[in-house]
Amino acid sequence: MSEQASQETSLYQIEGPTYQEGAWTASITLKEQKSPPFHGGTKEEVQEQMLHYLGQQALEIEKARIVLRKAFEGPSEKRENNDSNEPIV
Repeated sequence: MSEQASQETSLYQIEGPTYQEGAWTASITLKEQKSPPFHGGTKEEVQEQMLHYLGQQALEIEKARIVLRKAFEGPSEKRENNDSNEPIV
């Protein structure tokens, strides 16, 4: 493993799954934001809950990307299409 790779930190950490008192439990931490614990009668139920959670997080990230793209594309398109020295509103 390279020195650079060993210095990088993981974007996520999975805790579990663990089986206790008749139920499976697991959680995931994305950067420093920890998810609520996921509980289920089987590992598969917990896995489905975690995948759903990650899908929701990915959806929120994609929404943020779209807003960011629009914020940066809007003014530049106006400047490129504005031949006069009129202020951009």
